Amino acid sequence: PAWVSLVTHSLPYFGKSLGWTVTPFIVQICKNLDELVKQYESESVKLSISLTSKRENISPDYPLTLLEGLTTISHFCLLEQPNQNKKTTAVSDPTSLKNAKNAILEELPRIVNTMALLWNVLRKEETHKRPVDLLGATKGSSSVYFKTTKTIRQKILDFLNPLTAHLGVQLTAAVATVWSRKKLKRLSKMKIVPAASASQLTLVDLICALSTLQTDTVLHLAKEVVKRPPQIRGDEKAPLVDIPVLQFCYAFVQRLPVTALQENFPSLLGVLKESVQLNLAPPGYFLLLSMLNDFVTRTPNLESKKDQKDLQEVTQKILEAVGSIAGSSLEQTSWLSRNLEVKAQPQISLEESDAEEDLCDTTATASAMVSASAPSVYSVQALSLLAEVLASLLDMVYRSDEKEKAVPLISRLLYYVFPYLRNHSAYNAPSFRAGAQLLSSLSGYAYTKRAWKKEVLELFLDPAFFQMDTCCAHWKSIIDHLLTHEKTMFKDLMNMQSSSLKLFSSFEQKAMLLKRQAFAVFSGELDQYHLYLPLIQERLTDNLRVGQTSIVAAQMFLFFRVLLLRISPQHLTSLWPIMVSELIQIFIQLEEDLRDDDESLRNSNKINRMKVSVADGNGPSVGEIPPSELVLYLSACKFLDTALSFPPDKMPLFQIYRWAFVPEVDTEGPAFLSDLEESHQECKPHTVRILELLKLKYGKLAVLMRSP
Repeated sequence: PAWVSLVTHSLPYFGKSLGWTVTPFIVQICKNLDELVKQYESESVKLSISLTSKRENISPDYPLTLLEGLTTISHFCLLEQPNQNKKTTAVSDPTSLKNAKNAILEELPRIVNTMALLWNVLRKEETHKRPVDLLGATKGSSSVYFKTTKTIRQKILDFLNPLTAHLGVQLTAAVATVWSRKKLKRLSKMKIVPAASASQLTLVDLICALSTLQTDTVLHLAKEVVKRPPQIRGDEKAPLVDIPVLQFCYAFVQRLPVTALQENFPSLLGVLKESVQLNLAPPGYFLLLSMLNDFVTRTPNLESKKDQKDLQEVTQKILEAVGSIAGSSLEQTSWLSRNLEVKAQPQISLEESDAEEDLCDTTATASAMVSASAPSVYSVQALSLLAEVLASLLDMVYRSDEKEKAVPLISRLLYYVFPYLRNHSAYNAPSFRAGAQLLSSLSGYAYTKRAWKKEVLELFLDPAFFQMDTCCAHWKSIIDHLLTHEKTMFKDLMNMQSSSLKLFSSFEQKAMLLKRQAFAVFSGELDQYHLYLPLIQERLTDNLRVGQTSIVAAQMFLFFRVLLLRISPQHLTSLWPIMVSELIQIFIQLEEDLRDDDESLRNSNKINRMKVSVADGNGPSVGEIPPSELVLYLSACKFLDTALSFPPDKMPLFQIYRWAFVPEVDTEGPAFLSDLEESHQECKPHTVRILELLKLKYGKLAVLMRSP
């Protein structure tokens, strides 16, 4: 306290030494306050009495003394003092005051950080006291220095409030600098814009508590910092603060009530409109889109047509900026060509990326990064963010009579999406999944179909369509929306000739057409296509009439499985004879294949029997079933398994045929064998006969394959 008193009373007399005298003194004040906070946190955890006894020589009002000294020194150097003694050297020398002001402004982030730490302690103290006070009791603080929370709070506000009038931009930049040093909270690895941490939210609380900063003022200051971000010393890399100030602004907007959001729409619009025109790093545009989406989601439609038009314009600009980032992993197929293809390079999925580190690293190099040359590491994040917000955002920004205005914008955005969906390479999997999710969300709105209908149909008929991993659910939704919006599309698909698929053989064409028709039915809801059953049955019988290969038959059984899942049993009455007869024929064929070379296999030893199943590289070995036939048999078994999975009351017609395929009792038990001997029953279920042939042909190998 004595040193604080000495320096504060000596301020008018420092002259040219003002700046380099008071600046380290202010830094030391901040260090001492930070130390008090550390002691408070350690006491709150350990509740140590010995630590308190060692500091009995320090007055309990010590933090108040430090805050008063910090306020006096800072205000003297930073603010104009009309009542200063004009005879003093400091006042007569404006250069000294200017140098001192610049020196203290360089330490402003450190000062703001200390104020935030103190503010957090005050919040904790008030939280602990509040429930006790309601009971009429008193509870002392764990620290003697923070008992007078109201007084300390007022001292902090008295220090910061006067700075906002003339130094609002510098204060906001200092807040952004402190924000960038705090760690972001990662709720999920899939979160593209990480949520603010508790320490960062404390900064928001501190700024909201300043009476001189209204909501529109905070948004205006944030806009000015983004437009001309100052480089504040204190960090070795001297980073720009444009991204951190947008992060702060987003957290600030999120905590505003709906009424405040509506009242301050012009100010928020100014932040979005000015920022989107700058060369921000990709996370900056993600933040702008998140802010825009937060506003649109939480507020009703704007009454003013001008405001609605302004909102549509800024929405278009922000979405186009994010769209260009989404296309950063694409390149032109050739010079002067508008066609794009995916760069043959690894892509980082959201599960592998750390958005927290990306945002911090981006802050340090933001000046060298622009949207047009955004690194491809952000392309997957941009696609995922668009998939998350685009469809609902456009639906709310454009009213019911304005939906068509959004179609050209959607077409421009999908220009960057379809190249990812045409590429089925492993390295493109993250973008393929994100692009499918985006298209799935968009296709749910009927007015958007003009922007994607033609390309989606081409992708559906592409030979590589089924080369996908976990995004099958998204494509199921896309195809369902395509067939729902276009009433005649399903009928056209069922009547489609297999020659329309560009495959190598007619058999492949028929098989792939059947698979697509099955996928179309599978994409719909239960009984959505039951009125088309006569047409479906006609197409299936056409395949049976002209004869089929194993590859076509395999897809036909796939179609049968889909019909069981998507058509109610009462509508399948006419199809069961066809499905059962085909299944019986396939099982008979399998039994015949297993009997081939049966005599030679019986005479061979166990080792030879096991080697039969291994091909020599020149095609199937003696007694081995060709791969195409194995695929057919597997498809037939899957169909039988699906039928057996239904409860008997859900699939009553199948119960008539069930006995022909599976036994009703345990076939391995002695009771079953003795019953067969006594009744001389010769009819065995197909699965029992096939299992016996497998055991006969492959010996113990079949038993091992069959065991759990």
